Amino acid sequence: MQRVKTGIAELDEMLHGGFLPRTANLVEGAPGTGNSTLGMQFIYNGIAQYDEPGLILSFEEFPQQYYRDAASFGWDFSELERKGKLKVIMTSPEAVSYTHLTLTTN
Repeated sequence: MQRVKTGIAELDEMLHGGFLPRTANLVEGAPGTGNSTLGMQFIYNGIAQYDEPGLILSFEEFPQQYYRDAASFGWDFSELERKGKLKVIMTSPEAVSYTHLTLTTN
């Protein structure tokens, strides 16, 4: 079965080639253990290596925090947004639930 590569060689190897397509994958851990960094690297690699668009939906951090954190790894998220390759959105779970409910009931 075809896999969605993360662009992180060791992780792709552990995942037998990457994530299964069309699946949701939860990365969970205590604050400071690298969850967000892994997510940002997956998004960045998808854009830079595989020409896939990226979306970061945050319920806690402002977009500027993602730009700053990404920059510390050499990833220019602001530039990727200007090019239309990335969107970083801060929202609330309630807004997402309401939008989903509204879209699915129409």
